[in-house]
Amino acid sequence: QHFTSLIIIKSTNTVFTANNIMSTANNSYRAALALNNMAIIFMERGCYKQALKTLTDSLTLVKDVFSQKATPSKCTIKFQAACTRFAAYAQHSKINVRISGGGAATTTDVSIVEDQDWSALRSAATYGPSAAMAFPVRISGDDCHESSQYVVAHQFGIILYNHGLASLLVSSQAGESKNGKYLIKARQSIQMAARTITSILEDAAATSCEQEQQEEQQQQQQVPIILLLAMILNCTSLVLKGQGFKSQAEEAQNQVHGLCCEIQQDCKIKQFLNEPQAAAAA
Repeated sequence: QHFTSLIIIKSTNTVFTANNIMSTANNSYRAALALNNMAIIFMERGCYKQALKTLTDSLTLVKDVFSQKATPSKCTIKFQAACTRFAAYAQHSKINVRISGGGAATTTDVSIVEDQDWSALRSAATYGPSAAMAFPVRISGDDCHESSQYVVAHQFGIILYNHGLASLLVSSQAGESKNGKYLIKARQSIQMAARTITSILEDAAATSCEQEQQEEQQQQQQVPIILLLAMILNCTSLVLKGQGFKSQAEEAQNQVHGLCCEIQQDCKIKQFLNEPQAAAAA
């Protein structure tokens, strides 16, 4: 009951305390990112309902920041509630579960991907829609005051994607009467994630036309965005298949194939992917 004062997330080597988060100028935003990273650990351990609840709280805090309605009290309540959930389930060993994806159930493994790990993002993007694997994304940054609008939108898209993925995984464990409800939630979040990420790419393209000298730097920034979009479309395909929309699911998968082809044909992006550490440091 008193665990809420401190939470240590080993896989990120990051310590978040209720006190230091509440004292920062961007407390709600930092708490939202912390909740995202906490939620994907829930997913990795097979605690999908807890992950979904934590991601829902994360989205609430981010939306409050965007609408300038963030309050310290709400931030504290959401964060401490998540800490309590985490304390209760932190000892759970990693387990495999089964999701159907509209077909025969298969064992599903959850593999966490870092938001700036281009190699891992590429592997996740090219894996394709599959009930055998799920790829939640961990966010590395935690300060919206030091981040550009571009980065903040990217992080918001990641939280939406993770929320949709968690909803999909919860749907696999729900009975037939509730399965459809969670698939609808998954589709809504995934569609919003796709719109968010697409708008980033469109804005970047417009900026590139105005400032051609920054084109290479912007291409580097777009690499993880494009790969995330492919992952979103993969998840979209699974959700649509689960809802019985096979032709739309195939269309989403064709879009993924098109994105992957564009990446392979773009020499600069291909070079960045082949040398991710050098590109990230450039």
